[in-house]
Amino acid sequence: SVTGFTYDSANYNAPVFNSTLAWSITPKQVEVVWTVAESYTYTGVALAQPTAKVSKVDGTSVNLTVSLPEGTEFVNAGEYTFTASTTDNDIISNYTLTQTTKTVEIQKATIDMSNVKWTYTNPLTYNGSLQTVTIDVDTLPEGITDVNYSGNEGTNVNTYNATATFTVDANYNAVDAMTLTWSIAPKQVEVVWTVAESYTY
Repeated sequence: SVTGFTYDSANYNAPVFNSTLAWSITPKQVEVVWTVAESYTYTGVALAQPTAKVSKVDGTSVNLTVSLPEGTEFVNAGEYTFTASTTDNDIISNYTLTQTTKTVEIQKATIDMSNVKWTYTNPLTYNGSLQTVTIDVDTLPEGITDVNYSGNEGTNVNTYNATATFTVDANYNAVDAMTLTWSIAPKQVEVVWTVAESYTY
């Protein structure tokens, strides 16, 4: 209400005031500040999540709760959208938060194939049966789920060209095929002679 005013009563009627006023303080808009790693790469274990905070008008910094959809782990390669929230009543009542979500990506990992070897080291020897060369499975790194071959089988003496192609887990980048030139060598056999005990003219 309005009180304690004076006016020219000789020339004016008493002023009439609206004694009530509806007024408001609107929430302050503040942007969420995210801290994220420069990059994320698949490791097979859960990675550290991004963090988020906001600053109040008095300069106080408040850490926010960062979460993923229920049941989602920050592990596998792909995109993830995090949401920042708070239970701070002062922020809920007096602030409007912007940029409350952050999308980041876990990159696929690269498989080190430098130690992968073929079982073949020296020419095989002809034995009349089908012979094969393969990748030594003990040298396969994590992430390889299957190996397919072409040109890795042969029976006769010859030089062959084998190719191994690899299937990888979805969390890894594709790897190049491996090739091998291999051969089956002639089998050495001794001639068996049959001769008489003696020969006389």
